[in-house]
Amino acid sequence: MSVPTLPQIQDVYVSRNLHASAVVFDPNAPIIIAFSAGTLCRLPFARVFAEKYGLNCVSLACRATDWYQYEDLEQAEQAIRAFTAPFPKRISYGASMGGYASLLTSANVGADVVLAFSPQFSIQPDEDVQEMRWDIERLRIENELGYVHDDLEARISRTADIIIVYDPRDEDKRHVEALKKLRPIQTMVLPHTGHATLLSLAKLGMSSRMLMALLKNQLDLGLAQKQMYAARKQHIQVELILANKVRAKRTVAKWLLEKFLDSQIVVYDSSYRALLHEAVRLQDADLVARAWLKLVDAHLKLSSELDFMLDTISFRRIYFSDNIFLSDIRQSAPVLVQSQLFATVIDKLRSAAADVNESREKFFIQLAIAECFHAAQDRDAATQQVLQAVRPFTSWDEENLYAIEALNRYEASASAQMYAERLRHYVEDDITVYMARARTHELNNNWRQVAAVWAEARDKGLQPLKVAHLLGRSLLRIEQYQQALTALQPLLELERVPLEIKKMEAKIAQNLEMHQRSIALHGELVAHEPKNPNYYKSLSMAFHALGDLPKAIEYARKAAEVSPLDSFQIYLNRLEKFR
Repeated sequence: MSVPTLPQIQDVYVSRNLHASAVVFDPNAPIIIAFSAGTLCRLPFARVFAEKYGLNCVSLACRATDWYQYEDLEQAEQAIRAFTAPFPKRISYGASMGGYASLLTSANVGADVVLAFSPQFSIQPDEDVQEMRWDIERLRIENELGYVHDDLEARISRTADIIIVYDPRDEDKRHVEALKKLRPIQTMVLPHTGHATLLSLAKLGMSSRMLMALLKNQLDLGLAQKQMYAARKQHIQVELILANKVRAKRTVAKWLLEKFLDSQIVVYDSSYRALLHEAVRLQDADLVARAWLKLVDAHLKLSSELDFMLDTISFRRIYFSDNIFLSDIRQSAPVLVQSQLFATVIDKLRSAAADVNESREKFFIQLAIAECFHAAQDRDAATQQVLQAVRPFTSWDEENLYAIEALNRYEASASAQMYAERLRHYVEDDITVYMARARTHELNNNWRQVAAVWAEARDKGLQPLKVAHLLGRSLLRIEQYQQALTALQPLLELERVPLEIKKMEAKIAQNLEMHQRSIALHGELVAHEPKNPNYYKSLSMAFHALGDLPKAIEYARKAAEVSPLDSFQIYLNRLEKFR
């Protein structure tokens, strides 16, 4: 099969909450209809796989972890069905929330086959499956969106071949048993993988093999099951080797830090930029090229594990996702193109794009390459580089802004128009912007700043219930219990308070010495998790504070019974001395 180097992306459906985009290599070949899930719900699922192997694919991404409970889901389904109708075979594909969506939409998109990994039958807690995971994620659905489409019995295809991959020892089993009552399905079991069945198969190199076999009508589930067991037996040894390498890497990271403190390693930072700017001022092309090679190479050598340490040193590290990086490239590119090392710098930047994991960093590096091509007056290469850079993003991402600006400068107006259309659905005060900001502070263990980020989001009225949880959680980490209780109030007023929120309130009640409330809440938690010794100890402490020593000893004894840790026995012994 001949695979184009850069397939054009076509938007099939774009709205405020849903975005279906397609890559097509061969209109006479089958097409994958992939559904995004979880923390990656905004990324076009299976896109990288499809482009790697030259496969046709429509990816439906959604704005948040809302299980596709949007009013316009049916419009998206109609658009996908119309787009995929000419293809000889349609395979719906997804995992977890994406697996649920592949089943939920199977009839309306006209799927011939559904391959779902660890899907849900329903996400409502009052259904037969009694799903209690993702309680926090369901808050927005229950209280803002509503369960608009959560009815597999009415929506599942009666004609498609359905294949479910799951762990029979995990909570997902209840969902699969419920699915079996609706219609015949085929199953493949992956014991001891938990909910991460797709990830487990991917580690074994088998998920892509299964999908390729489906596309060719050659999938033998029995054979795949045997291959999986054989591969996993071998992979256990590989996992042990990798674990040892990870441990060894910590030593290397310490060595790198020591070398850096001895000034042996340079990092792209606010002080070393002077070298680059001086080379540009001198119009010395080779010196500019050498400066970039040194800065990029040194930047990549520093392990991400060191980032939190580097922040304590006296310079400001500049990341590839920083606007300063792009500004430096634009300033130096006209000089850089005159160097004999120009191609070497391009190769170095491409290596950097391949090495970094964060999608925004990849994006900025690829834009930097585009700027280099633009400076070399290769407009087509610059345009293609921008299109490649923006491919992983959807209509809610601000990267569209940068793409439009670059494409307009390169006079690629038709491509710019496509991203301008996407930009209609970009919301500047989007919660994911705050999540990215908060995540940076979390990595540095700066929970005061995390709380400040979520307080700002609360004041702007963004997703009140989700923000209430995140603000309350961060305030708990800095032991501001009264403020945390206030932050959680919108959640505590709900008709059904999620278990995770009850755990937080229980901790607050204990620390604010609200003993009666602490007893009531920890009593509920014990009913849900009877083997958690900390809940019994908290009950014991509350009863002891109220002067009920027999009850305090009773719960302290239960804590010691369910836990082998000496601390619970010591606590019990100390209480018994008060008799």
